[in-house]
Amino acid sequence: METLLEETTKLARVRDIGLPADLFAGYSERLVAAWRARAAVSYPSHLLASPTSVRLTLLAALCWSRTSEITDALVELLIRLVLKINTRAERKVEKAIFADLKRVHGKTGILFRVAEAAVEHPDETVRSAVFPVVGEKTLRELAAGRGLPELDVARVQRWCAAQVPQRLRGEIRVECDITARHLTICECRPPWRDDLGPEWTRFPIARLHHQDHRPLDAVLARPEPEVPPLPAPGPQPRVQDLLDYLDKHADPIFWG
Repeated sequence: METLLEETTKLARVRDIGLPADLFAGYSERLVAAWRARAAVSYPSHLLASPTSVRLTLLAALCWSRTSEITDALVELLIRLVLKINTRAERKVEKAIFADLKRVHGKTGILFRVAEAAVEHPDETVRSAVFPVVGEKTLRELAAGRGLPELDVARVQRWCAAQVPQRLRGEIRVECDITARHLTICECRPPWRDDLGPEWTRFPIARLHHQDHRPLDAVLARPEPEVPPLPAPGPQPRVQDLLDYLDKHADPIFWG
């Protein structure tokens, strides 16, 4: 960022000279480059000793060339900055997704611990025998994700997070509700009146169903029961195909 500000200051100073953009329109690039190189290696005393016409020509070629050079450098810096920001944003989203997936990581180990607790305390209740070993929250999260491929859930969550820029998430969000056998993509909006309470309104956009050994299926929803549902693409082998379908067939009722 400091380099970007420095280059911006340089460009402003060069432009303050007020050289026309077409100053060297009738001259070859090689000739202008030679004038620029000569001015760059000349001592100030040598330039002062040169005839006025030569001195002004060399300095003008130097400043005119530097305007293009600094502009090109700024563009490259901006591209690098945008790529860096995008990379950080992607890593942040990936980190959040992996953190979410790790909530129920090690399902096999959890199953063995539940089995051991049940065998050791067969006459006790689940709350007294199993919850101290595994935890109620972990079991609920495990049950909520039962049967859903974790990578598909991660892709849908990442897709939802990418639908709304960070600066607008106080006005609208796209979230994913997870149940045992399906994912529901919802558009969420804050209450528009104070008497409605703090809860956001959730409009279902699409529901992605999953059945064992079968492709994912999508049902596109409408907020009004009497309005017929949107045409759905049918079962797909990849969840990304369904997300691409939603991108291409965005309904203005929801996404406008």
